[in-house]
Amino acid sequence: MGRLHIIYRNHLLDPMNKREKWIVFLMASCHTMVHFYEQIFPALFVTMVAYFHIQISTAGWMQTLLAMAFGFGGLPAGYLADRIGSKRLIMVYLLGAAFSCIFISTVHSVAALAIGLAAMGAFISLYHPAGTALVTMQVKEVGKGLGYHGMGGGMGVAVAPGLAALLAAVSVKYGWRVSFVVFGALGLLVAAGVAALKVSDTHSVNANSRFWPEHLARGSPKPLVLFLCVGVLVGFCYRGVMTYLPTYFSQNLNGGIFAGHNVLKGGMFATVTLLVGVLGQFVGGYLCGRYKLEKLFAVLMIITVPLLLLMAVLSNITLLITAMLFAFFHFSAQPVGNSLVAEYTDARGRGLGYGLYFSTAFGFGSLASGFSGTVAEHYGLNMVFVPLAGVIFIGVVITLYLARIRETGNCSTLDA
Repeated sequence: MGRLHIIYRNHLLDPMNKREKWIVFLMASCHTMVHFYEQIFPALFVTMVAYFHIQISTAGWMQTLLAMAFGFGGLPAGYLADRIGSKRLIMVYLLGAAFSCIFISTVHSVAALAIGLAAMGAFISLYHPAGTALVTMQVKEVGKGLGYHGMGGGMGVAVAPGLAALLAAVSVKYGWRVSFVVFGALGLLVAAGVAALKVSDTHSVNANSRFWPEHLARGSPKPLVLFLCVGVLVGFCYRGVMTYLPTYFSQNLNGGIFAGHNVLKGGMFATVTLLVGVLGQFVGGYLCGRYKLEKLFAVLMIITVPLLLLMAVLSNITLLITAMLFAFFHFSAQPVGNSLVAEYTDARGRGLGYGLYFSTAFGFGSLASGFSGTVAEHYGLNMVFVPLAGVIFIGVVITLYLARIRETGNCSTLDA
């Protein structure tokens, strides 16, 4: 009886079993690699602009090419996740992205670089719908699972600039190639772990089933459509900040503890800043089960608006602290947003639902790299953050409207 009590008590204290923990760990590792691949080029902007003799706006549009493939590839990826199962799709992502990264390490022309970046973007687009759907379908505590999964992505976003810059520091001219090779090798290592994973893709459906639109939204499609619009705006801000933060730090953190080589300095302090975002991922996942999701999302995002405006005018330590606060609140909203998508979609089309969400968020959001590069070229890099603050404010307004119509019953109640 005492043994049963201990088992029961442990289950209450830690309801995620070993199998679920292993799934979350591997999916979090896959998520880390997605953002390694997504962030490596922005982290090396200064070095690669000089090596290939291109303008920063050109580099921005090249990152847009990667980001656009990353974003719009999410829609067919979501469809495939529901049809063929997540594990197969995740393996294609890991192998394709790793070899694309290694290919980039060998290129000598701008055209080849662009092709490599586009291919890498297309392969990493396969992950989010498949991996996120897998977590929501096979982990009992969805909010907590998505929180840990988000932390893995946050680690990728955070560590990529510093690690890429550190590896590039081995050689002024060719160090960037070392970064791409190492990141590719890490992807192959994670692929080996996923290959050994035993997963029953319970969210897969029969190939003859119809998901659209009957099996996509739970109840009224209006909440999902509205939140997809919010996803576009938040994705636009994310892409704009992530593309230029290392470069902005390299120009605006000076003297004292900020002394040093620009590329290394920008990458390392971007990593320090974004590690705070990992903590935000955990906090956001923890809060998911305690507050109404729409209002929680709106509160977390509205706090980032004045922080973005302050980042445009500050420098040195005050800039670093403000950027850390932005990272915390911005990333804390991510598991909340992912939980909302799970709430708005039917399990039979969950992968497609996440495909739509990530496709709109990262696809249309990808335009921020080129847009922000043009803003930087004409008005200065600091002015990049001003329109991004306006974009987030509009997203908050839409989210509050969504919360209001759901409370007042102006859209159909979601099915259980």
